[in-house]
Amino acid sequence: MAEQIAPYERVCFVDAHTGSIASEVQLVPVESQFQHSPFTHHLTAQSLLSMCQLLYGNTPQAVLLSVRGYQFEFERELSTETAALVPEAVEMLRGWMEK
Repeated sequence: MAEQIAPYERVCFVDAHTGSIASEVQLVPVESQFQHSPFTHHLTAQSLLSMCQLLYGNTPQAVLLSVRGYQFEFERELSTETAALVPEAVEMLRGWMEK
């Protein structure tokens, strides 16, 4: 994934959260910082940016768009509650892109 984002000036990571974040929709900056993980399948956005810098000499400006998820089963559709948050998430992302 580092190779895929390396050529870009800006990237946005999108994630669902379980309600542990106060806001239902949140857009936060992501800084390059390698983080060790005991799980081999777990890679944070911070670690990915760090690998991008190390391997390709570029660190895109990055943000994490986190949207409240309500159902985490194997489904193709968003829950009704999460789908209702999409317009707010899109507006936040548009605002960041227009800066």
